[in-house]
Amino acid sequence: GAFGGAPGPTSAVPGRGLRGDIHAPPANWNFASDGGTVQLEPNPAEPYSVNIAGVVIDGRLYAYAGETRTTWAANMEANPDVRYRLNGDVYELRAVRIEDEAAIASFGETWTAKSRFMKDPTQFEEVWLFELVER
Repeated sequence: GAFGGAPGPTSAVPGRGLRGDIHAPPANWNFASDGGTVQLEPNPAEPYSVNIAGVVIDGRLYAYAGETRTTWAANMEANPDVRYRLNGDVYELRAVRIEDEAAIASFGETWTAKSRFMKDPTQFEEVWLFELVER
């Protein structure tokens, strides 16, 4: 392709489906809590991947699109089966949308503590927050 056929996404251009060794998801994601950028493949029917911020709170893994119903959030809403790549390892997971106000507020407390630039999700009319769990 025009981008040299790179196997992963760039910040502006989605990549192809994720490659890497498939691993069983861990019971606790705290080992990944330093955050950083990870890759998410939200549409198994037509695989592509996007870079997102890795968010781990209390050992649980989240995908957060803020107040924007991004293409990847819409795809996860339509089909919750996703693949997630962290440090070259791929995990097959299920995205469960979080809509409970108390759960969103709890997530928001930790999220906003990371940086003063992080917007509190309780201020949004609609929140696109998903927990990524074992299938």
